[in-house]
Amino acid sequence: MRKYLPVFCWSMVIACMGWSIYFLTGLRTEYSVEQFYPNEHPSLVGHDAITRQFRLNQDSPYLFALQMINEDAWLQPHNVETLQKITQDIQEREDVKTILSLTQIEGASASNNDLVIGNLFARVNPSDWKRSVQANPLLYPMLVTKDFRSTLLAIEPKFKDKTKRELMHKEITLILESSFPKARVISAGVPLLQTRLSDMIQTELGHFLIVTVLVFCVFFYLIFSHWSAIVCAFATILGTNIFALALLSAFSIPMNAILVTLPVIVSVSVMSLLIHTLHLWAQRRGSQGNLQVLWSQAWETCKEIALPNALGIATTALGFLALAPSSIPVIAQYGLSVAFVISGVAILSQLMILCALPLVNPVMRSWPAKPAIWALWCFRYPRRIVTATFVCACTGTILLSQLNFSIRLFDDLPKEDDVRTNTTWVDHAFGGVLTYELALKSQEQGFWRKPASLQRLHNMNQELRLHSGTVVSIADLFQGVIPSNASQVAETFFLFSMAEKNPTLSFMSEDAKTTRLGLRLSDINSQELLETKSFVQKTVKHHFPELTILEGGMASYAHNINREVARALIFDFWQPLAIICLFLVFMFRSFKWALLACVPNFIPPAFLLGALALTGTAIKPGTALIFSIALGFAFNNTLYILNRLRQLPSQPNALPKVMLMEANPCLLESLIMFVGFSIFLFSKFDMNQTFGGFMLISIAAGFFGDLIFLPALLQIFPKLYVPTLVKAPDLQNQKKLLKIAAGVAALLVLATPARAMEASDILKKSQKQLDAKDDQARVEMKIIEENGETKARSLTLKTMRENGFSVMARLESPADIKDMAFLGKVDEEGSETQYVYMPSSGQVRRLVTGKTKAGLLGSEISPEDLNSQAIKSATVKLLKTDAQSYWIELKPLAESSEYTQVITKISKKDLLPQVTEYYIQKKMKKTVEFLNYKKIGAVWRAHMLKVKNHMNGRGTEIVLSDIKVNSGLKGDDFTQSNLKEN
Repeated sequence: MRKYLPVFCWSMVIACMGWSIYFLTGLRTEYSVEQFYPNEHPSLVGHDAITRQFRLNQDSPYLFALQMINEDAWLQPHNVETLQKITQDIQEREDVKTILSLTQIEGASASNNDLVIGNLFARVNPSDWKRSVQANPLLYPMLVTKDFRSTLLAIEPKFKDKTKRELMHKEITLILESSFPKARVISAGVPLLQTRLSDMIQTELGHFLIVTVLVFCVFFYLIFSHWSAIVCAFATILGTNIFALALLSAFSIPMNAILVTLPVIVSVSVMSLLIHTLHLWAQRRGSQGNLQVLWSQAWETCKEIALPNALGIATTALGFLALAPSSIPVIAQYGLSVAFVISGVAILSQLMILCALPLVNPVMRSWPAKPAIWALWCFRYPRRIVTATFVCACTGTILLSQLNFSIRLFDDLPKEDDVRTNTTWVDHAFGGVLTYELALKSQEQGFWRKPASLQRLHNMNQELRLHSGTVVSIADLFQGVIPSNASQVAETFFLFSMAEKNPTLSFMSEDAKTTRLGLRLSDINSQELLETKSFVQKTVKHHFPELTILEGGMASYAHNINREVARALIFDFWQPLAIICLFLVFMFRSFKWALLACVPNFIPPAFLLGALALTGTAIKPGTALIFSIALGFAFNNTLYILNRLRQLPSQPNALPKVMLMEANPCLLESLIMFVGFSIFLFSKFDMNQTFGGFMLISIAAGFFGDLIFLPALLQIFPKLYVPTLVKAPDLQNQKKLLKIAAGVAALLVLATPARAMEASDILKKSQKQLDAKDDQARVEMKIIEENGETKARSLTLKTMRENGFSVMARLESPADIKDMAFLGKVDEEGSETQYVYMPSSGQVRRLVTGKTKAGLLGSEISPEDLNSQAIKSATVKLLKTDAQSYWIELKPLAESSEYTQVITKISKKDLLPQVTEYYIQKKMKKTVEFLNYKKIGAVWRAHMLKVKNHMNGRGTEIVLSDIKVNSGLKGDDFTQSNLKEN
């Protein structure tokens, strides 16, 4: 089968590229301010309540400013008449929900004993327009500038669809330009900012993709002198990025302002895998050999590096996945999307690298190929390094209270962008673009129909306007003259109710208990805005101490939410750290080693906190994401160093050897990340530039933590790793995947002893007792830790021996890991693939675990132990016999297994395996006992197994029930889709 593996791998790569190109065209971009708001936030609840009660715009409107050359231009009758007509025409459009303009504000006045209801320009003489407009806060300066050269139209679109909104904006712009040829039409507002950001995201995406590919190709040129390595890097980066974008398109995930970082993140992750693989390939690749030999060498190289590569990708994915529980939709989607994409990309990149290796001659330039003598510097001053690092980390943490969360909302676009410039101009010219709504509620019905209440409100408005810009309330409907008695007030309100659009509905509740105070504030930083809102609140309380106040409007929640979200992203980085730590406990099977891996990765967050505080950088959620992202990447070098350290014998010089072997690859990986994230410095978005700059600080801090602080710490405290080295299981075997497991063939006792000339008769008879096509069983498993603690697990198990070997196990208890499932397949050539179903995400992930596999679902039984065909590459002989048993020795062929010897004890009475012992050199690693045999049909099955790992002290006891043999299982029962089924 192995000879067909190259064809299969190439076919898979080509198929993935074809699929990617097909789906890539459907990729869409999207940007919305609402994406950054948590679901059901208290501030949003208050805002929604005010919006519904006073019939305010649900969405932020498009703002169109008409700027004339002459002063008082908008007091000319012909301009007012044209504006009235255009306003009416726009209001009648199917795609427009509401429009607000200078000619629409309704009012009432008395003239020649008549009561006039309507807009000011219809009921006031042109000679009095200027005075009347200036006296009306509903118009001035909200809808017209102080020099009357410019007026503002606010248009709320009816549809959410981006294309329809863009068409509406374009058509209305053309209408205004043709209707007012002498006016300059200026477009602004939140929807336009969002549209422009969405368009720029698409441009930025292409920019990042092109620059990333070119930069990494140049980087590889500086490391490798042979052109094949550069071509391999180019093809891998380009192919995996196209695949990543196609995944987003296929799952209808739009590209947004923070997801635009994906090409760089994917490229950094893929290049990390590639640089470590090529570094090893440069050492393993023979100087000559045909393609078949090179393919075999490439296969072994990829298997050897598989575990650390998988751990690096897994910790990176976990760093992003920790963002998934966020209540912020765009951040939750970002975490899930990136974790999903880089996991899928990791699998494809491994396939691409495997296909490319036989064609690549990675001749490294002299500087990275030399032993990393520079890395030994940390052993000269270890105590100084550890002390200085501790002091700096503590200082950075202490500066936590000095972080700056004071931002402006509309500064994501480049400063020179016309939409940002126009919005800033509108902000200053018309008294602000941030709405701030206050609902003032009394317990007394009819409170706001009282003249005294309205007069107090009028006086308060006058005070607020001295400090807060634009302020409007129901008192302004009286144009500064509040009636002195309740009858006059009631009459005026009655007049307003007769208007085509009753303005009181936007300012007062039906029972007159609640009124709305509307302010428009400028886009200033959070701290200044907080001071302004505090002044407004104090002023309201001063004038109306008996009222209840409810806040609404963008100014009420946008900055608060930004601060809360950003602080949560920074302070909650402990959560992904804890998740990664638990993951490493499982992978290392050692709590101490997991903690040891975490220690240097406290340094980047601490240094980031210090850098953010000292520079006074205004922190937005997009900037705060650095902590989770940096944490995932920070573990990469740590894992490569610790994996190598666990492989070497427990000797005093093990640590320097590790640094000499791993420091240069880790340096290259850090350079890859540094080069990749430096691309953000050339972004058009300030947020991305800030993100890139602080990611570089994080990468430098991570490099220092892994390559300087960690070895210095271990030099001072060697007991942190030396004792464990004696007992630690080898996590990255330097040989091939296991192909042996004679008697352990069973969780269902599928032990099929191998054949040898001396023991052939015994083995043939024993195999006949055990041989079956497939098995099923329920399993009760007890895992016994070294300290005697136990944990129980229940599962179902299926195995099949056809075209190789397949095993599927699904957990039924405990509840927290219920339905987790495992699928392992070994083909006839011994090539193995493994998959794990994670019920929490509903996804099947390929398991790449290197030479020595983790135990099946946390036990000491490994998937290889269930493969009765694995022993075919071993030589067999009869060691000894006694009255009760035969002892048969199996010796795997060189380079075919980590085990050097396997001894199986077979009963003479029934020719069934009783005990199997596994040795590495002369040390026994594991024993498996088979107990309580029962005959099922024509074959025998042990109903109890006891496994003991003598190197790590762990054990596993297994009891099987409901065993079925030759029940008709098929290959279709062992697929990834079946792995998801409960």
